[in-house]
Amino acid sequence: MERINSVKLVFENKDICIFTKPSRIPTTNKNDKEISEDTFISKVFDLRPELSYVNGYRKNEGGLLYRLDNDTSGIVAVAKNSWSFLKYARKQKEGGLWKKYFAECSSNQTEFKKKVTNSFWESNVYYNLFDLNPPQSAKWYVIDRQIGFSRKSNKKMVVKERYKNYRGKLLNRKTYVRIVKKVKNKYLLDIRIKKGARHQIRVHLSSIGFPIVYDKVYNRVDTRVDIGELGLICYGITVL
Repeated sequence: MERINSVKLVFENKDICIFTKPSRIPTTNKNDKEISEDTFISKVFDLRPELSYVNGYRKNEGGLLYRLDNDTSGIVAVAKNSWSFLKYARKQKEGGLWKKYFAECSSNQTEFKKKVTNSFWESNVYYNLFDLNPPQSAKWYVIDRQIGFSRKSNKKMVVKERYKNYRGKLLNRKTYVRIVKKVKNKYLLDIRIKKGARHQIRVHLSSIGFPIVYDKVYNRVDTRVDIGELGLICYGITVL
């Protein structure tokens, strides 16, 4: 209950409201039939009841534009009316709504750049796309690997390997990464995604040996995963 009460409105204009979502609570209900009061969107409707009348992706979630994983904290955008929802949903479908994250990762790799040379990385600079005044030394990299549901666990996603380690349809997703700071074996990363998928950032970073700290599902490096919250936060969005 205490976590639910930490949902707060932090920004509003004529089209959208942006709220903070704490970690360890679901963004919305599992399906249309199971309605829970212990979700982010339920608290949003308590704060702003009129948002529940917006026609969105699904029933009982208003104009919710995207979800965060249960353990991920940060900001979530909710459309204020059906017209605004259609406007931003179209932007998102066309790849014009980017989510911004900070992630703290742990790794025994000696250098981050060594992983960049692997075949599943592309090295590019995206200054104009993301930042008005980026540091001169900043460089963006992209993890471009297909992901799907694990054949062994309903709680995990996996990146496609040479053998079929997934079930169902594969998703083509890219995760853009910039190193902000490195201290010993810890990295602070600035991350951007557009068409997100379940656990996308977490499984992509883990697949190249840089799992997020306190990630109980994907972290095989940090053995203290039970003492802290997932080191992943959505801090902003950009609409192109």
